[in-house]
Amino acid sequence: MVKKKLTVILDSKEIDDLLEYLNKRKILFTNTQLNSINKNIISQLYSFKENMNHHLVKYNQTITKKSYKKRKQTSKAKSNKKSKQKSKRKPSFMNNNNNKILSKIKKVKDYHYNELDDLQGTHILGFKVRESLLNTLGEKKIPHSVKKVSEGFARGVSQYVLINFKLPHKTSNAYMKLWELYASVPQLLPNKKQINVFHLAEAPGQWINCTRHYIETKRHKVERYNWVANSLNPTHPTNIVKYGKHIFADDYGFLKKYPQKWLFGEDDTGDITSGKNLKWFKEYMTKFKNKSGGEGLHLITGDAGMGSGSGIKSTDLQKIDYAQMCMVAACSNKGTNCVIKHFNYLNLSYEKSFGASGFLISYLYIYYLMFDSVRLIKPNTSSPNSGEFYLVGLRFTGLDERILDKLIKELDTFKENQCFFKKEEIPETFSSQVIVFVEKLLELNNNQLEMVNMLLTCIVDKDSEKDSEKDSEKTDKNKGNVKECKKYLDKEFITKIQTKRYKEWIKTYRFE
Repeated sequence: MVKKKLTVILDSKEIDDLLEYLNKRKILFTNTQLNSINKNIISQLYSFKENMNHHLVKYNQTITKKSYKKRKQTSKAKSNKKSKQKSKRKPSFMNNNNNKILSKIKKVKDYHYNELDDLQGTHILGFKVRESLLNTLGEKKIPHSVKKVSEGFARGVSQYVLINFKLPHKTSNAYMKLWELYASVPQLLPNKKQINVFHLAEAPGQWINCTRHYIETKRHKVERYNWVANSLNPTHPTNIVKYGKHIFADDYGFLKKYPQKWLFGEDDTGDITSGKNLKWFKEYMTKFKNKSGGEGLHLITGDAGMGSGSGIKSTDLQKIDYAQMCMVAACSNKGTNCVIKHFNYLNLSYEKSFGASGFLISYLYIYYLMFDSVRLIKPNTSSPNSGEFYLVGLRFTGLDERILDKLIKELDTFKENQCFFKKEEIPETFSSQVIVFVEKLLELNNNQLEMVNMLLTCIVDKDSEKDSEKDSEKTDKNKGNVKECKKYLDKEFITKIQTKRYKEWIKTYRFE
């Protein structure tokens, strides 16, 4: 019998051979295994855990190579004097140790962290099993009955809130994720007279709605929520050709009511992956700071993303992750906070992403150097199917324009799986912390796949109820398992369980 848990890494041929064997026998997972092994997975349906919230500990950073060399002195007598004069002329970014490290940013050969291979291999196998089960069912997508059981708080909380709370506008899953993030890190939004916020990739405006709601209920000193926003310009011909006429709907009227608040960059497309647009945003935010009493932005939010699939390249997805980081670097002033959506390096639709952990860790290292405090968070309301997570940066420490120019240069010449530091230049004290977070993220995804595959097997494996009466003990056991299996797909049962958990979410994250 094929064991459900595979802890050994299989190469692609071994995986294909295993799937061929399983498909021929139609026993991807058996109902016997369902009852005896998968109880640990099923127990997740009843439990409530606070979200995955990793604080990246700050350690003293060291420079592995000199970032610049002193000129040779022509005279010993003038050496000290010239040294002092040179020290005064030293570029401003050299006065900050983190900026010294950031000045080393450049395009380097991509690399991978092999510590992630075991979980990555399990994830690939689980995905292939899921696709095989869906193929057996004649389905391209996971059935709604399975999604409702397995997705936990994603979408379910927003639906619960819509039914049970009287709000001035509709909520979405994006809305609930941001609320959870604000509740998890209340320092993101200061409690002062005026708050200046820049929302990236914002249309149609759910994060504006959520921020306003959170301020009204939790930030009573705030008298003015001064926001500006960015998105792709839905009326620009370039965007219409690329994405169609209906990129997104103006559901809340923000685009129509506040056209002056929407920023589309130098070329008016709103494309944040364009270097010339980033420079425009930098200049705009410098003027914005002067107009807002010198405080500038208190918070930058970003919820950018693209669905993988036909026509979307892995390079496009990675470039958005990098571009959001560049926008934070360009638009922040000292003290600015940020909360930005990013994605794990592994995307099963793109084989080259399997070796992209160096890309992820190297651009996250840039955040780590730019902010006083950094957290990596996977909200409960974020789909466990997805590799999305959120980076929270507290108190931007400043960045020299020469370094920003380097970041923009790398954006304009971006290549798939690009890394920005050599592997040995990223300290283990940082990379090991990110690896722990990514491992937890992959474990969550793997548990999710395991649950989905188990529930799909419930639907696929109908023959268990027709087992031969020759082995009554086996028949009774399988009948019990089938009954147990149906129980977890029962709409009434799962609604009752989930309602209790949604109430716990409301209490934990203080939604009102």
